[in-house]
Amino acid sequence: MLKIRTVSEVNDGVNILYSGEARYVTSFHRAYGAGMQVSGFVLDASTEAGLADVVVTDGRQWARTNQDGHFTLPSSPARHVWVRVPRGWDTEQWWSSRAPELTFRLHQEEQPSLPMSFAHLTDTHVSTLTGDPSDAVELAVRHGDGTDTTAALDHALQRAADSGADFAVITGDLTDHGTAAEFDHVHTAIARAPLPVYVLPGNHDHYGHRHEPRDTDSPLGGGFLGDATVERYEEELGPRWWSRTIAGMHVIALDWFSAWCGIDDQLQREFLAADLARVEPHTPVLVLTHDQLPTSWLQHLHTSAQHLRLIGVLSGHWHAPKVVIDEGCAHVSTGPAGFGGLDWSPPQLRLLDWDGTSLTPHTPTPVTNQSSNPVVPPPADGRHQSLAVGSGQHLGRITCAKNRWIMPSYDDTTQRNYLSAIDVDGTLHWRHSLGTTPLTGLTSNDDQIIAASVSGLLTCLSPDGTVLWTYQLGSHLHNRLHNAPITTDNGVVVAGNLADLAALSISTGEPLWHRDNLGPVDTLLTYGNGTATDDTVILPFGGPYRGMTSLEIATGTVRWADDSGTPLPLSDVVPVGPGDALLVRSGPTIERLHLDTGEIRWRTPLQGRFSTAAPHHNGHTITLVSGDGIMHRLDIDTGTISARTTIPATRSAHGPYRTTGTGAPTAPVHCARGLVIVLIDGSVWHLPEHGQPTMLTDLNSTVTTQPAVLGDRLAILDTRGTVHIVSL
Repeated sequence: MLKIRTVSEVNDGVNILYSGEARYVTSFHRAYGAGMQVSGFVLDASTEAGLADVVVTDGRQWARTNQDGHFTLPSSPARHVWVRVPRGWDTEQWWSSRAPELTFRLHQEEQPSLPMSFAHLTDTHVSTLTGDPSDAVELAVRHGDGTDTTAALDHALQRAADSGADFAVITGDLTDHGTAAEFDHVHTAIARAPLPVYVLPGNHDHYGHRHEPRDTDSPLGGGFLGDATVERYEEELGPRWWSRTIAGMHVIALDWFSAWCGIDDQLQREFLAADLARVEPHTPVLVLTHDQLPTSWLQHLHTSAQHLRLIGVLSGHWHAPKVVIDEGCAHVSTGPAGFGGLDWSPPQLRLLDWDGTSLTPHTPTPVTNQSSNPVVPPPADGRHQSLAVGSGQHLGRITCAKNRWIMPSYDDTTQRNYLSAIDVDGTLHWRHSLGTTPLTGLTSNDDQIIAASVSGLLTCLSPDGTVLWTYQLGSHLHNRLHNAPITTDNGVVVAGNLADLAALSISTGEPLWHRDNLGPVDTLLTYGNGTATDDTVILPFGGPYRGMTSLEIATGTVRWADDSGTPLPLSDVVPVGPGDALLVRSGPTIERLHLDTGEIRWRTPLQGRFSTAAPHHNGHTITLVSGDGIMHRLDIDTGTISARTTIPATRSAHGPYRTTGTGAPTAPVHCARGLVIVLIDGSVWHLPEHGQPTMLTDLNSTVTTQPAVLGDRLAILDTRGTVHIVSL
């Protein structure tokens, strides 16, 4: 329950006695002192006349200026005081360190004319330090390529302006280590940006105590994401939660990580309620936060904004984009602006259109500092066909049913996903929409097709496209489902991730059991698809708390799981031999393990960086291409590497935490010609048993969806929603 007590009226403001945890209040007073009363003025910069009815706050207590522009705030431990900039006004300095007397000067500013657009950036991770490879959150050290993140931020902001954005918001993880030097780089980039920029903190912005420790540090938090201090961000960039009016929207920013760490959860809840209470009815509200708000926060937000119109909640943190439109509110997550996402998405920003009534998010716009090298065009000799099945598709895979390709796609115009069945000659047999969030998991046989969306909606269809049943896994707002459902020989389909896992009857969709208590979900996605034995399913959960896990098909009971500290599974679980499987883990490494017990037969280190593509085997030899294009050949019995070669880059690509090199997000496929792999840049390569890889063709378009073979033809779906059928 919200705890707010009105103890005094100050210029029509309300003084809130916050009820945060005692440990936070104690540490806050130790760091900042008991505070002081603040008085001052809000003036028209051009006339020096006072501006009436302007809200001034320190994020805890509130004041409203009188006819002379005067305000008074009582004593408070808050570090800053800021003015809630009203519509039609702006200022060069909207916040100030707390002092007995303050003056804010606003100047009239013409608001962007509607309709207009603005840019959403996130997770810029500006870095000046190399980081510590042993630190779990410094993944860019292990998987990155030394991308100049400051230059990338400059480039992204310029790209936003060039794309027509009137302003930009950056929803946290501005820095990688939270140090003073990194904050200085961010501040400088914002100052020279070609458009207004509004920022808020993420978890990495609160890690400064790890790298520049102080005697006064008193971090709170824990778990995979670690603990936090908040003083460094406030010293460099000001208030961690704030609000203002932009283009008729009431924009409110929160510090998700400090609340998550238990530092100021209640304080921010009280701020949210008190701030929204001072907004005119029916005003559109846009919320900015680093991670998606948990269910309890969303409930509090909706309760506090009952008299308002909630139009959007923008976030990042996962390094993987997602959009869900829920009751007219756009819940938007965008990938990193300066390097590739954990889901192989490119460096990106997102444009959102605002017409005064509704908020419309667009597919992310790639941001790149590289220029492409000349490419080989697709052959024009009849060996290549192209067919548009949508306007885009990221991740997922093509499967086969009844001698047809079944493939996902997404249409940005209609904001719908689609499933299409295409004959081997390129004829579109059927195409159905299955919802509004992209399809990322697909399993099929000659009797059923089961499609999974990123928001956790399962749809079962017959091979002729008839929908048989649907089932929602967990919260459609919070689920991020990237792995495909598993079908078993006894008529059960198991689907989900750590957020929510369920076993369903494949014929009816009726749940047999579900698990939502397997462990916390902390950013790391489950990339790989699982497999089944006679009585168990084995899933490569994306950790860090569980990893590989075997569960009984009949009950959902866990039989075995990875020991703590085991490298995280990243690829599909690929069956091999009697009761064994192959798996790629972080490192990267590849291993052969026994499915009944989890016992490791052998484990071999690989060359390369972040690798999520599955290995392929022919019963004797394993072929695996690591994330940045290094092909390995291994003995299936011993794991001994017999050959290793790098597939030469056709042009610079991207991968998780990097913007250069060759990208290999998909696994090799077997066809009449042998093994073929499609790289992220759309180049198609033959992998002969002996000798060097040779390029068959180049589609000149990005590919992250797993291709599939029918007969002597390979279907490749690019990120523009075009399927390429290549004769082999």
